[in-house]
Amino acid sequence: MANQPTGDRRKVPDAADLFVRATESVVDGWERASRRESLAKDRGPERIRSAVKRKGARNYVLLVIMSMAVSVALTRLFLELAGYPQIATSELHIAHVLWGGLLVFVAVLMTLTLCNRWVYSVAAILAGLGMGLFVDEVGKFITQSNDYFYAPAASIIYVLFLLTVWLYMRVRRPSVQEPRAVMYRVLEGLGEVLDRDLDPEERAELETRLAFVEEEAQDADLGRMAGTLRAFVASNEIQTVPQPETWSVRLRRWAREFEKRCVPCGLLRVVLVALLVLLALLALGNSARYVVDGLDPAQWGALANRILRHEVVASEGGTPVLAAWITMEGIVGVLLLAGVSLLVVGRGHGATRLSCGTLLFYLTVVDVLAFYYMQFSTILLAGFQFLALCGLRYYQRREFSAAAGS
Repeated sequence: MANQPTGDRRKVPDAADLFVRATESVVDGWERASRRESLAKDRGPERIRSAVKRKGARNYVLLVIMSMAVSVALTRLFLELAGYPQIATSELHIAHVLWGGLLVFVAVLMTLTLCNRWVYSVAAILAGLGMGLFVDEVGKFITQSNDYFYAPAASIIYVLFLLTVWLYMRVRRPSVQEPRAVMYRVLEGLGEVLDRDLDPEERAELETRLAFVEEEAQDADLGRMAGTLRAFVASNEIQTVPQPETWSVRLRRWAREFEKRCVPCGLLRVVLVALLVLLALLALGNSARYVVDGLDPAQWGALANRILRHEVVASEGGTPVLAAWITMEGIVGVLLLAGVSLLVVGRGHGATRLSCGTLLFYLTVVDVLAFYYMQFSTILLAGFQFLALCGLRYYQRREFSAAAGS
């Protein structure tokens, strides 16, 4: 067999060639990595995108909650008293959801275009009012018949309110003392210098925060910035004004004076006992009137419709929910009476814990069903429950602080 030409044979790479090629690929990879690292250095440090809570955020969320509750309550009250009037023609109907959207739109534009601190308070109020007008018509947008009086709408509105309250509880938690977050709040506070509204307390707060940032900052630029601003704030050229005597300041001072003079712990205990007894009797009454008038669970749906004057139970499928509401109302009434008994015998710690837990369960679980069956008349009841809860927490702080002081 004839030998093939030497030029057609493939050259087999030896060990030296493999080593050279491997070395070249490693060198090329190292050079590419070095170029990427140098480009990253040219671009500067890595950007920080983490969110920072705004100074006064809990006050703004609280304004949203209060204005939203007032908006829904006053809207329903006005429509009930006025006979549900309409701004309409033969073809058009201007629903109040449009006014709510307009208020929310104005609030958003204010926060996007203006940077004064007072803007956030005004925008929070407008957003809450607009959200109340919007969510009040939720029944129209979840039913094919555009039913404004759709019974579950009241519970949906109340659940949204509870979620907003939960958000407020999250926001009002103390923020982590991190230099970058503290510097954000310092920069917000410097707006008082521009508005010539910096009082001595705000100036001392700015100096304290800037000293913290200057000491704790790992970033050299942030530390130098804090030191420069601290020297600026501490200089004698900065003019301060006395703290203004606003209505909120006067109200807090009046409340402290009224508390010292007219609200001893004994009187506060009596008021709380009376309020808890009233809530317990209302809860037991709601439960008892169904048990007495309709011992047959099959008749509870018709009984609820007859008492409440609303077709809220359309079929027998709603009777288990009604039974759950009646049962929970009775349990809450019994627990509130137990808390009253502990409060009367002087076991304040156990009484406040039991009563506060019961009221929280009442507000977050039982009242959701109460809004379904009793509709917006539950607002008054929920207001008394919240008032009792705040009174118990206030009594708890006063009693325990007095015990610690003694």
